[in-house]
Amino acid sequence: MAIDGERVFMGHNEDDQSELDGHCWLVECKPTDGAPFTSFYSPGLLPGHTFGWNAAGLVQTINHIRTHDQSIGVPRHLLARAVLDCQTMDEAVSLIRSTPRAGGFHHNLGQFNQVPSAVSVEAPASGVSVRNLAVGVALAHANHLVHDALEFVPQTVAPSSASRQARADALSTNGISSMNDALALLSDGEDTALPIRRKGTSSTDPGFTLASATFEISERKVAWRVYRDTLCPPDLMGETRVEKR
Repeated sequence: MAIDGERVFMGHNEDDQSELDGHCWLVECKPTDGAPFTSFYSPGLLPGHTFGWNAAGLVQTINHIRTHDQSIGVPRHLLARAVLDCQTMDEAVSLIRSTPRAGGFHHNLGQFNQVPSAVSVEAPASGVSVRNLAVGVALAHANHLVHDALEFVPQTVAPSSASRQARADALSTNGISSMNDALALLSDGEDTALPIRRKGTSSTDPGFTLASATFEISERKVAWRVYRDTLCPPDLMGETRVEKR
């Protein structure tokens, strides 16, 4: 995720079980009451818990985190879906902060609302940390908490997540200034045992990349590309015109 002063660039690998490969969808949802949105969809789960964007130009990507602070509250899948009904990033962050959470996700949020903006929101049950992205700085996030403000939260950090975070951090130092830059990071396989692009080639990593997405968010539109495999041309691509706010 990065901002160049005029646009926001975001990229995401959707990792899950290999058995789901070929059984997922990109769905366009037009609720009777609420904001239209598009989301990657896994069987049996709510659209909105992976990567998605809405008609207001708000883009959300979700990272699973393995925290041990579960509590009584709203399930994280419902909260992630509710974020895609928000019209602004401030509204989305406020919703995450104010909702009593049973568990949590990491939310990357990007939008162009007068100026390009992006935030990294870690939201386990016991706290919320929001990191605003500065212009020219790229930020990567795998599947564990990395914000210093939440270092007190107990969690499990899988070897794959630690490896992917370290590699993505190293690649991000060169910046991200296009969807192709984001795609290159998502496609990385330098660590053959624990790669960023997870396609079942590692004997030690059970995760599997079902789909990848890149986004370029500007004042008037969200340009998007969705890949089943980042080493091949996009399977789906398009532009979502942003409704006036």
